[in-house]
Amino acid sequence: MSTPTITSLAFLTPGNFADDDPYPGLEETLQLFEYGERLGYDGAWIRQRHLEHGVGSAAVFLAAAGQRTERIELGTAVIPIGYESPFRLAEDLALADVLSRGRLQIGFSTGMPHADLLGDLVYDGDWRGFDLPAGVRAPMVAVPLATYTGWNTRAPGQGHGALHEFSGSTFPFAATEDERLITGDPRPSVQKRHQDADGYATAIRAAAEDLVARRFLLAEDVDRAVAAADWSSPRHRFELP
Repeated sequence: MSTPTITSLAFLTPGNFADDDPYPGLEETLQLFEYGERLGYDGAWIRQRHLEHGVGSAAVFLAAAGQRTERIELGTAVIPIGYESPFRLAEDLALADVLSRGRLQIGFSTGMPHADLLGDLVYDGDWRGFDLPAGVRAPMVAVPLATYTGWNTRAPGQGHGALHEFSGSTFPFAATEDERLITGDPRPSVQKRHQDADGYATAIRAAAEDLVARRFLLAEDVDRAVAAADWSSPRHRFELP
């Protein structure tokens, strides 16, 4: 059995900073890129996230990093495309690539992380009806009973406060408006969104039929989608008055 050979070595950082003074954290991340290049790393990668303690614009950050380094590849892991204008993002990244002399390595993800938390802040009007730049939402995501994420928070003693990208969490909506007001949840309740189980099933069917019309789903799968959308499942178990 042959021994694996490592031909390239890179590192990834979120570029964290303090809310009350973001500059030191960002400057330390730029210095980390410089240090990585001096150590001989082949690539330095940054995450892009919104309304978190990290880099909100990978293109701007990598443009700066390109002026502080000479050789190391500069990457993103990843840019969530659902919040972006593809045309404008491509322009920004192309400019950063030119300034770095062609060293950018760009990674994207589809969809909108934290959509129910951020959608109302970054879009005018009802963003749920927008034709977003990327991603096809399954009926159960288009007609949600919870906020679904691509990451998990960790338990105390297991990297508490860190994020794990590759699993996923479910944060259920309050069942009723009374419950939502008591808990202070800013997201509309299940009752507000769907009224009852029949209303939920009707909305799921409409979302599935929309996918059929857009040629993303077979017509024969509409009934399957409705049957699978059971809000009494262990993840949700909603019982409205």
